[in-house]
Amino acid sequence: MDKIIAIVISLLLVSCVATKPATEAPTESTPQAEVRTVPYTELLTLTEEYPHNTESFTQGLFFRNGVLYESTGRYGESRLHKGIDIKSGQPEMSYTFDNQTFAEGSAVLDGTLYVLTYKQNKAYTFHPETLEMQSTIEYPREGWGLTTDGEQLIASDGTPTLYFMDGSLNVLSTVTVTRNGTPLKNINELEYINGEILANIWQSDEIVIIDPKTGEVTQAIDFKDLYTPENPTADTVLNGIAYNESNGKIYITGKYWGKMFELEIK
Repeated sequence: MDKIIAIVISLLLVSCVATKPATEAPTESTPQAEVRTVPYTELLTLTEEYPHNTESFTQGLFFRNGVLYESTGRYGESRLHKGIDIKSGQPEMSYTFDNQTFAEGSAVLDGTLYVLTYKQNKAYTFHPETLEMQSTIEYPREGWGLTTDGEQLIASDGTPTLYFMDGSLNVLSTVTVTRNGTPLKNINELEYINGEILANIWQSDEIVIIDPKTGEVTQAIDFKDLYTPENPTADTVLNGIAYNESNGKIYITGKYWGKMFELEIK
């Protein structure tokens, strides 16, 4: 009997060894190529120059159905413009904020126009056609840039974090923006274009392209040769990216710049 039991145990041990999956050889992940900065002329073609209001401290810039909107900042200077004629730089209509409001980024989602504020911990909603203010929403962080992928709002606050929010500004998810593995701060104005996020970097001549799923910067574009303001100051910096789906062109400007530039993707 003991002999039979010993044989059975031996067979079971052999079976376990035979059916145990082989250990897979460890694989090395392919390291991400280092992101380098390239001049804008490598990726874009300058097709036109238009006037831009030198009194506009540009915070948000976007097209909706071919209509250009712009939100501008500074206390006592904050405005929301709709229907800007790119040939003259003049808006069809404007909303002026009170002197206690420092307006920031803006975007439209599901028929509602949103404008963030810098340090007021609130955001405003407007009717996108009439610019009639509709509501005030509590906002628990600094407002910087704002854009949309058509399903959610995407906001920056000057840190490496991007916030993906619903129409009530509830945070659905976040992603940390990194460049070559290092968190990237001072992310400012945003524009969602064909599945990627383009972002201005405050006090920089660069625009970076961000993968919204991973937060990784996939490309950095240098615009320092695009424009030099007549009276440059610390405020007259690159800020403002708008993509017009109706013609596939990208429009670039800056705070207090006298020009807005139309560029075409090569």
